[in-house]
Amino acid sequence: MTEHSNKIADDEIDLGLFRHWLNAIFVYPLSLLFSNVKTTLVFLILALLVSFGLKFALTKTYKCSFIIRPNERNERVHVRMLNDVQSLLKLGDSKGLAQELKVDLKMAKSIESMEVTNFAFAKDRADSSNTSLIILELKDYSQALPIQNAILNYLENNPYFKKIKGYQKTNIELKTQLIDKDILFLDSLKKMQLSNYDKLKVNETTAILLKDLINPTATYTLSLERLNQKAGLLGQSMFLDNFQLVKGVVVSEKHSWPPRTLIMLIFFIPVFLILCVLFLHIKSRRSSKKILA
Repeated sequence: MTEHSNKIADDEIDLGLFRHWLNAIFVYPLSLLFSNVKTTLVFLILALLVSFGLKFALTKTYKCSFIIRPNERNERVHVRMLNDVQSLLKLGDSKGLAQELKVDLKMAKSIESMEVTNFAFAKDRADSSNTSLIILELKDYSQALPIQNAILNYLENNPYFKKIKGYQKTNIELKTQLIDKDILFLDSLKKMQLSNYDKLKVNETTAILLKDLINPTATYTLSLERLNQKAGLLGQSMFLDNFQLVKGVVVSEKHSWPPRTLIMLIFFIPVFLILCVLFLHIKSRRSSKKILA
């Protein structure tokens, strides 16, 4: 009997505590707000003014992104190079940034921030390909494309990557020259074979040799191989840059910061209502102290 009564008593205490918290969190603040409508309206107007004021006072920024891929599968140097650009941005060194990217000071100042994600070793990578996502936050959306190109040129004009590109270009040019010479020689050989195919006299001693010499099939096959090699070199020359632009920037005139007015109101109205409750609570406490005094 005693245990049962103690349990009922504990339940009554818990229920009373719940009612106390419910009153403190919801009932009491709402009663303060509705019993002081003018003060509540003043705080709501302040919330509106702050929201609209920040909307026009804060600097507008625009977000865009592009994706690059290095030709070499295991290349990671470009990530460290882009980290240097990020460091200059964090330091607010616009002059140093302009010198590094070879752009004017106005363009450098328009870059608010830059984020680099390389999917090859990112923890939450979307795939295992060696591609880098570069997210830019800019003060001027019209600078998105020039800044993208400036970053690509910054990587390409690095002495290390420039040397690789020069070597590859020379290698392709030499191979192309040799292949062009072979194609000219093979064209002449085909003409000679075709013009003399039915004219040469074949005897027993020269039959095997002339069969191979005047048969144009092997020459045509070799010519086709050389043309395929030339097409392959042409494809390499089209991707001669060390970094390929997989996805370019998509320029939007809609700013990403500050947020929309509705979102700011959703945030600031509850904040100012809480401040209003605190103000009214302190005011009521002071009034009750004066009455008691």
